[in-house]
Amino acid sequence: MPPLSNPAYEWRTRSALLAGDWTMVRWSIEQMPPNLRNQPAWVYWHARALKQAGDTATAAQEFTSIADQFNFYGQLACEELGQKITVPQRTVVTDAEIAQAQAVPGFALSQKFYAMNLRLEGNREWELAVAYHDGSAIDRRRAVRQSGSNCSIAPVNTRR
Repeated sequence: MPPLSNPAYEWRTRSALLAGDWTMVRWSIEQMPPNLRNQPAWVYWHARALKQAGDTATAAQEFTSIADQFNFYGQLACEELGQKITVPQRTVVTDAEIAQAQAVPGFALSQKFYAMNLRLEGNREWELAVAYHDGSAIDRRRAVRQSGSNCSIAPVNTRR
């Protein structure tokens, strides 16, 4: 059988989750290509399937591998391991980093949209600026750090 597309692998696994079929959850995640299987969501669900099957040692190893990530599944993994969820320290942004971000046209345009209360348009500009700054993909963490906590240019999260 030819390999599935990434969305097909994901939906097969989601169907197994919905049915509560932990054996199928485990098998379907193990069939995923490594770049998909190693995403925090699928590491978490694979570990849950292992735990359901009684392989708590391997499950704990997988939970540990994502527990240091500050995302939804990293936090769930912390809970599974009995650890406290800690909020990362606030990022300190230098004036030079702020100036560098403000010099990027997409960031400046997004701020104009935000000032007009056009959040959707501002977020779109923001995301494009993050993705295609200088014609190539840039490090998202660096972009958020440069524009985030201590300055006036920051995205408004409208996703819920």
